[in-house]
Amino acid sequence: MSKFERSLETEVADTIRSSLVDIPVDGQWRIVTETLRMPHRQRSISKAYVSLCVVHNEKTPSLFMYPSGTCMCYGCQFGGDAPDLIVAQRHLPVDEFIQAAGLSISSSLPSELGEIQRQIKAEREALWHDLEIDEEPF
Repeated sequence: MSKFERSLETEVADTIRSSLVDIPVDGQWRIVTETLRMPHRQRSISKAYVSLCVVHNEKTPSLFMYPSGTCMCYGCQFGGDAPDLIVAQRHLPVDEFIQAAGLSISSSLPSELGEIQRQIKAEREALWHDLEIDEEPF
């Protein structure tokens, strides 16, 4: 990932973060899990939500979304908060996620990031198609 893409991701995450300021942490995680259709469960002791990670493919849930507002995937070592997870997830380009979640973003988001994400997804699908593999091994 280039410095340009990282700076775009940071800018987009900061914009999303400012729009989620009035939403409680539990509500932020609910927006993420419902929009991405992530099956999840809440642990009884820690009250953390546990789900399959949307940053990498896996079969055993390793993404923990904590009541403190942070998340950690113990499979790929991704960590951050809800906006970081929204930007890093691979299932939906950020602009489509924002529209599907019904978030109102006050400033305009850089459209380049959504285009970059769509291009990466298309290249990944083409590679797997060329290799004639139905799904990624990990």
